[in-house]
Amino acid sequence: MKYYIYLPVLIILIISCNNDKKGHEINTNNNKTSEQIQKENDLPKKESQVEKSIESNTSSINKDSEAILIIRKRFNDINASISSFTKKESKDISVSKDMNPENYAFESESIYRMAMANLDRFYQGDDLKKSIVSFQGDKADLVSEYYYWNNKLFFVFKTKTVYQNPKWSEDFKESDKEKIENRFYFENDKLIRWIDQDKNQIDLNKEEAKNTEKETLSDSQLYRDLK
Repeated sequence: MKYYIYLPVLIILIISCNNDKKGHEINTNNNKTSEQIQKENDLPKKESQVEKSIESNTSSINKDSEAILIIRKRFNDINASISSFTKKESKDISVSKDMNPENYAFESESIYRMAMANLDRFYQGDDLKKSIVSFQGDKADLVSEYYYWNNKLFFVFKTKTVYQNPKWSEDFKESDKEKIENRFYFENDKLIRWIDQDKNQIDLNKEEAKNTEKETLSDSQLYRDLK
């Protein structure tokens, strides 16, 4: 008789325990689902930041490339029209530090025992479009071409020829030489690209690049001001 009394109570306790267990599992599953949803919501934000960074870098590269393309076009336009420009020749200009210590060309310092420097300038009306400076030294020569657009320097092309022996030597051969080329791209009086003799881009944050920018602009102005 006692067993019939306790049996319903045991059944109720078992059902209650099972319900609590299921409720706990449901809450656990709900919590996991919330965490997963949060992670999924965070994922697009991270992707968006990466995309924004890529877009910013791409924009900078595209802007730089666009400036270089404009410079190359202007370079070609000037050289294509060079025969129509007025040419002004200046022979044996005094731009070395020895001859003119107060106002000399920085690039002349790279020529050992410089013997002579000549300057040719090309004008379209009153606008200077191109200058060619030719340095002749004991063992090396340098030809620097300066290009202008709207009275602003935008490109410089330098070709240095280094001979194996001094020109006065009996062993001198004009064929025994090395040519070193450097290209400098400018925009608004700022050096935006420097390509060296190995076709490598020089880091513009280096001190050498900053000094080169300053000295090239100074030399450009010196040649422009010469009478």
